[in-house]
Amino acid sequence: GAAGTGAGAPVSMVEGLAATMVERLHERLVDAIDGAGDDASVTQRLGARYREFKGQELDAIVGDTLAAAWARGVHDAAPEGSLLRWVPIEVGRCSDCDDNALEPTRRGEAFPTGQTHPPAHPGCRCTLTPVTAG
Repeated sequence: GAAGTGAGAPVSMVEGLAATMVERLHERLVDAIDGAGDDASVTQRLGARYREFKGQELDAIVGDTLAAAWARGVHDAAPEGSLLRWVPIEVGRCSDCDDNALEPTRRGEAFPTGQTHPPAHPGCRCTLTPVTAG
């Protein structure tokens, strides 16, 4: 809100996003430099690797982070002791996600594969939902 009442993103999530982006870009740039012969070649290869990263990996990294932020928000907004259900984006797509979806889990406790909220892996778009009585 305008008053700045939101808590903002968890520091660990922001740092994790930055670390993942820098690590993957660093790997591409090192490969470009190591495989180049002269200065002109280095410049061309660096530009190509950056464009590849931006076009192929950046969207996935940001998507993973946003999916995690959404699930973390649902988790953190649920009352202490409430039950949360892991909801796979598609049943049968991932055995870990299917295992996590078998039974609701208390907020703060780990699902069967060890996570307290999605994502379970890169590309995971599962979410959480509170279990309501009734």
